[in-house]
Amino acid sequence: MNQETTSLTNYFIQLIRRYGFHLLKIFVGIGLILFLIQKISLKEIFISLTSINLFYFSLVVLLSLVNIFLQFLRWKVLMLNETPSVETNRILKSLLIGFSAGTFTPARSGEYFLRKLPLSQISLTSTITLTFIDKMMLLVNVIFWGALVSF
Repeated sequence: MNQETTSLTNYFIQLIRRYGFHLLKIFVGIGLILFLIQKISLKEIFISLTSINLFYFSLVVLLSLVNIFLQFLRWKVLMLNETPSVETNRILKSLLIGFSAGTFTPARSGEYFLRKLPLSQISLTSTITLTFIDKMMLLVNVIFWGALVSF
């Protein structure tokens, strides 16, 4: 009986290892879609888009793209310091999955864990630590420039 229980347990562990990340990806996608459906009204979006100033909207889109690019560069530097063999597309996927996960988890905590999904060669603790460092770099930057402007 003990041998049978051990083999059954090992079987379930293998199933979780094989399909666990795929299920986690599906749950993240479903969670994000449910969050967006709950928060967004298409009618309000269309009304807002008809009354915007195109110059300011274009400026916001451009600055948002620059912001995401700079965040990507910061995350890429951290990743390449940890594991130089990480591919650039996996780094970008990791960043975007983290953004998505942070939108619907409390205190954006999902970003710390789910950035790991496309990064199979990096441990979870390393990913969480590097995400924390990434966030602290941003905080120090804001404090520095905020203090400079205040003086």
